[in-house]
Amino acid sequence: MHSFPKSSIKAARLLFILYLLILLYILFLTQNRSDTFGEYNLIPFRNILMFFRYYFVYHEFTFLEWFENIFGNILLLVPFGVLLPFVCGRRMPLVLIVLLAALFSIVVEAVQYFSGLGELDIDDVLLNLFGGFIGGSIACRAERAVSRLLDRCAKLFSLTNDPD
Repeated sequence: MHSFPKSSIKAARLLFILYLLILLYILFLTQNRSDTFGEYNLIPFRNILMFFRYYFVYHEFTFLEWFENIFGNILLLVPFGVLLPFVCGRRMPLVLIVLLAALFSIVVEAVQYFSGLGELDIDDVLLNLFGGFIGGSIACRAERAVSRLLDRCAKLFSLTNDPD
């Protein structure tokens, strides 16, 4: 089983905690979501197609609203996929990274729904899943580069005892 340098693991864990705090803020604290209490969408691609239609055909959304909903949901889980193998300290198959990203996204959607701080949307899960796939692909294909970057972060945060 391949493991990563301890300094990379420490940096990944620190960055993952920071990432989760930022995610918590973005998903639960930035907007007044009380008007979505109890709303849900369990039909795949329904809201994705609606956002495309309402932006490109009816021009009812601004570019920012469209971009945030589609690409924001994808980009939210890219760091999850990139950092997860390093947080766990070992190489992980892409399928496992994607499954864990899906589970994480489902939990977030359920918390949003039951807390009244957002709606449950299967399309968000699908877009998050794609983001986890992109991040996991980066982690799997560019493992050495990511490890070196994390090692530099560890040195920046003084998480390593190496003198250089």
